[in-house]
Amino acid sequence: MSVNEYKAQGYISEALVNYLALLGWNPGGEQELYSLGELAGLFTLDRVHKAGAVFGTEKLQWFNHEHLKELSDSEYAERLKEFCKKDTDPRLIPLLKERAKTLKEAADMLEGEFGFFGELSYEPALLLRGGKIPAEVASNHLKALADLLQHIPDEGFTAAQLKDIIWPYADAHGRGEVLWPLRVALSGRERSPDPFTISELLRKEKTLGRIAQALKKL
Repeated sequence: MSVNEYKAQGYISEALVNYLALLGWNPGGEQELYSLGELAGLFTLDRVHKAGAVFGTEKLQWFNHEHLKELSDSEYAERLKEFCKKDTDPRLIPLLKERAKTLKEAADMLEGEFGFFGELSYEPALLLRGGKIPAEVASNHLKALADLLQHIPDEGFTAAQLKDIIWPYADAHGRGEVLWPLRVALSGRERSPDPFTISELLRKEKTLGRIAQALKKL
């Protein structure tokens, strides 16, 4: 593959250079992540390997993910904007940095599991985990959760605070039957971040609005 093909797959130059340098040369020691300047300063011909190198995509992905995580949130946002030609809500950047190994994976997540900022469209059956959760049970839990969330002040609507408040209820009534309908109500997706993280990102008013919409489907 050409370098441009790797770029199209969301690999960044820092990672590709770092990985390619270590395929045929090693400066000694345990360190694996290097900047271009560090590589140039350390390189000597006597440490070039005589044996043939083996290129592995999995290891390249690891390098890419590590170098992406080293970027500041603002720099990551700029790289992602250049890659997918659109802005990303800055609140999503830390989540994408943690999960996406390439910029293409991040772009795909924005269209998939992280695409919950727009209007939701999903079938009621998804709330019920394909029939595994009775509609009455899901409805009762969503009503109870809405009541719990209603009393949380806006400034306390954080993932950590929400988890502290919702988790005891979920433990008492079954985590799957409580958290699955809540997460689907908030994201409209089979796969998404946890409901506490989504609630913090959506804020209180929108979170309660989506629970109300889900209840209408039931």
